[in-house]
Amino acid sequence: WQGFGGRCQTDNDGDPIVQYDQLADRWVLTQFAVGGTPYTQCVAVSTSPDPTGTYFRYAFSYDRSFNDYPKMSVWPDAYYISYNMFRNGRSFTGNTVCAFERARMLSGLSARQACVNTTASHSLEPADLEGTTLPPAGSPNLLMSISTSTVQFWRFAVNWTAGTGTLSGPTTVAGVAAFSRACGGGACIPQPGTTTVLDSLADRLMYRLSYRNLGTREALVINHSVTSGSGVGVRWYELTNAAGQTLASAAPVLRQQGTFAPTNDFRWMGSAAMDKTGGIAVGYNISSSSIVPSIRYAYRGPSDPLGTMGNETSVLVGSGVQNGNL
Repeated sequence: WQGFGGRCQTDNDGDPIVQYDQLADRWVLTQFAVGGTPYTQCVAVSTSPDPTGTYFRYAFSYDRSFNDYPKMSVWPDAYYISYNMFRNGRSFTGNTVCAFERARMLSGLSARQACVNTTASHSLEPADLEGTTLPPAGSPNLLMSISTSTVQFWRFAVNWTAGTGTLSGPTTVAGVAAFSRACGGGACIPQPGTTTVLDSLADRLMYRLSYRNLGTREALVINHSVTSGSGVGVRWYELTNAAGQTLASAAPVLRQQGTFAPTNDFRWMGSAAMDKTGGIAVGYNISSSSIVPSIRYAYRGPSDPLGTMGNETSVLVGSGVQNGNL
């Protein structure tokens, strides 16, 4: 951000996201700049397929509303992003969903954002496109969230001619098995040799909301953390379009769901995605009074019995525990 000016040049406040726009073979980088007002989201789009090359740079500001917990997705008509908003950095005011003008950003032109605010008390996850098969023509971005007991579905349609967006929802997803949010949505994840516990983030769905058009059907994959026995497990879902409908035109159908908790350890803060065969993988953290915070993953093949997940594999064994706050 050297030479760009404003908060994006002077503030380096974190919460970075790196996205790959497979439709344009470009890289999209974003983080917030919130050391003061105007609270800002910095977005950079690579000028070529080379992620180490040059970038077109943008700053989108939100005045005195702190754009916390940004979650970005790639969709054909826009880059979508959601925030949990805090007035003056203190008072939670709900969730904001914005669309960035992708077509102009890919060319380095001035670009608008179209935003809609909702007083929903939970984070919204925008759908992120997997693969190169597009959603049905004209499909709005699809979003999901959870409450204390339900999974919810939303749509966000943007009209770039008018520069406006329309958020509709929520619709409760039918058939979701009962759940209790891990730690009641707060902090309770144990670690070895310390009384310091970790935050579950179980009051929200986990990034990303993975969308794939398989040709014969559409699929959405998402997860969150739930109580399981004396531990915590990863609750995951695959949703699809109703017969003869699209996800843009009718409420989604729950195709399968499961809670991955093969032991009473604490598995939480997952990230799920689907490949082009319909196979699903979920990466997640694991910790307990005897396991240092580590990273593992599990997966299922497309022909495995619905609702099952297995094959737990270690990615990284942690080297210590977190002490102190945050």
